[in-house]
Amino acid sequence: MSRPTKTGLDYFNLDCNMDDEVDLIVAEHGSKGFHILIKLFQVIYGNKGYYIEWNKRNQLLLSKKVSVNRNLVTSVVSDCLEWGIFNSNLYQKHNVLSSTRIQKQYISATYKRSRVKVIENYLLIEKPDRKNITYIEVSDVKNSDTTGDNDNNCTQSKVKESKVKKSKATNNNVRDSKSQTIENNSYLPNMIFHDLPIKYKKIANRTSEEDYELAASYHNYQSTRFKMRNLGIKKDLRGADTIRLLQQSDGYEIDEIENALKWCLKNDFWSQNIKSIGAVRKKNDGEEYKFDNMFDKYNNSEQKSIKIEGNNGLDNSEYHQNDEVLNF
Repeated sequence: MSRPTKTGLDYFNLDCNMDDEVDLIVAEHGSKGFHILIKLFQVIYGNKGYYIEWNKRNQLLLSKKVSVNRNLVTSVVSDCLEWGIFNSNLYQKHNVLSSTRIQKQYISATYKRSRVKVIENYLLIEKPDRKNITYIEVSDVKNSDTTGDNDNNCTQSKVKESKVKKSKATNNNVRDSKSQTIENNSYLPNMIFHDLPIKYKKIANRTSEEDYELAASYHNYQSTRFKMRNLGIKKDLRGADTIRLLQQSDGYEIDEIENALKWCLKNDFWSQNIKSIGAVRKKNDGEEYKFDNMFDKYNNSEQKSIKIEGNNGLDNSEYHQNDEVLNF
């Protein structure tokens, strides 16, 4: 068996003076944004060499490599596309991250290789006039990826026709439900919104950014304090929906909710009993919502007289996340 053709690079050049676009990422996301970007460059150059398919699998793998939430990773990449670090047209057409700079560096680094495969559909630069480069189409890559699966399937026994038909019908139903499109009228970036299940897209569209930021900040504080796993944007959206219901159905003002939640975080008993905002509209034994009970305690407490200036740290959304403990 012949040795497989090497695709990625062992190293890549990193300038001492970065472009303004990189500084914009740091300004928006801090050192975590820079870490995510550099790690993404490493993955691109080390694997395919000049691009990465920006699908859910690679998003999760990258978030694991940098030890941050997937939503922060996608938010950083969304800003990279906005500022031109990656080519937005290529991403919209093929769901691929690349740039002219990345491709020029890859082509330059592989000039001594005997054979280099380049997907012509992804090229952002002029086709290099080199004999060792073979140009292929996207369809050729997908077909080669499935060849091994087809060979294995030939050795397996055939499934009964009735089961195949039933499976196809089930898959069609699932596909139809997933194909439902919902326009993004929310505060979330398109990249994050379009990856959400339909249920959470609807929540995002009916809640406000203020509700979401309050929920995200509360959960981030609790996950840090109690060393819980941060479940990310879905949990925060459920919390935002609960805050919406507290206002629209229960008659609370957003300032009342925010100040009561701040008091809750400082109260040992209530912070233990309300670790997630989604739980505040669950009823106690006396058929009273937890929030109603907690709000009464807050309303009658001496701590209510403590003036809380501004947001005091409760200004932390999933796509502008920091890990600092809230400062009360």
